[in-house]
Amino acid sequence: MSTLKSNPARPSIFEFSDYRQYLRKCLEMTPSTRLPVTKRLGLRGLSRLAGFRSPSYLKGVIDGDRNLSLEGCSRIASALNLNRFERQHLEKLVRFAHARNWQDKASEAASILESHTVVKIHPLARSRFRYYSKWYFIAIREAIGLPGFVEDPHLISRCFLNEISPAEVRTALDDLAALGLVKRKPDGRLEKANQNLRSGSDPLNQAAQVDFLKRMMSLGSVALDRIRREQREISALTLSCDISNIEEYRKIILETKERLLALSNQEDRQKSSNSVIQINFQMFPLMRETGSRPRGENSDE
Repeated sequence: MSTLKSNPARPSIFEFSDYRQYLRKCLEMTPSTRLPVTKRLGLRGLSRLAGFRSPSYLKGVIDGDRNLSLEGCSRIASALNLNRFERQHLEKLVRFAHARNWQDKASEAASILESHTVVKIHPLARSRFRYYSKWYFIAIREAIGLPGFVEDPHLISRCFLNEISPAEVRTALDDLAALGLVKRKPDGRLEKANQNLRSGSDPLNQAAQVDFLKRMMSLGSVALDRIRREQREISALTLSCDISNIEEYRKIILETKERLLALSNQEDRQKSSNSVIQINFQMFPLMRETGSRPRGENSDE
């Protein structure tokens, strides 16, 4: 196995949250400053440096058809001449991508964001991750718009039905301000900013969002016991359907969400809002399509 000499054209791994995208970018670089820029490293070049028998393995990894083993990760790190911190980051990206469940994925994502280099390149990365993963961040932002809101972490923490600490409230307020989601009025008081945060395709934020949804579903379960029936609506529908028509069902849910948002915005304009509620939407299949082959039956699985 050979090693790629230090090359300023090599992309920084700390700019990536998807190791496959990083490897794809590495294929585009020139392996030596003495070669013309038209000479790219390519699949064959990186496979040869890493000691892989065939470029097809690396192609399968980059295309998402195969997973990179930790041994393969070590080979690529050596081939690209990564230093200790770069190697550790590559290993974290691989573990994150291959995590077996979303709880592990969220944990690995948090580990990636512990890197000071990552935060130096992406100063708001940790704040974004906390915003997407902590259920109370959005709730606190909504509470800021309520009449009589007081910026007192101890008071705010006592207002919520589910326990959060004053320190968690303070962190949320600081992160919301850093992200531009709240701002200060001329008199110094906080108000909601007319800005929304979009996660885009960043896999770290997507992992945080799934963790958020799981926590909100858990809070819904708690509400069954803690919230009076007249203050909640928790019910379910189990329906037969044409699975090819699922987009119509999704459309109805989306239209309902828009109506609820319009009602909330109207109450905000009228300054009649006096609490914060959570509304969850879930739709998922309970069985396979009629006529489809059960997994593992007469198959190679």
